[in-house]
Amino acid sequence: MARSRNVVNLRGDDEGGDEGRGDQTVVQAISEKEFTKLHKAVRAADANMASDRGSIGQMIRNAADEKHLHKGAYGIFRRLDKMEDHKRAELLFHLDLYRDRAKWDTSDLFRSAEAAE
Repeated sequence: MARSRNVVNLRGDDEGGDEGRGDQTVVQAISEKEFTKLHKAVRAADANMASDRGSIGQMIRNAADEKHLHKGAYGIFRRLDKMEDHKRAELLFHLDLYRDRAKWDTSDLFRSAEAAE
């Protein structure tokens, strides 16, 4: 197994137990070698993800600037798009219910734009 063993004194050296050692338990921990290997891999993946997030962010910024994408609405859409169908349906059911109960104004915000056409 690639784990090291560490002994942890639960009660302290000066409290009861056999020959003043106190009660002890064995805690298994990842080895330093395996930890270092894992941490290097995670940092590399984080760097790649940061780059990917930057690329995605730039695509969204461009669409917002040039094609009138609403970034906040798209962010909510992306979250919903990642959900399983039944979870998304449940969330939207509750959201619609809460919107109704809040009595938010749901009238058309763009009536003047329609009149201009």
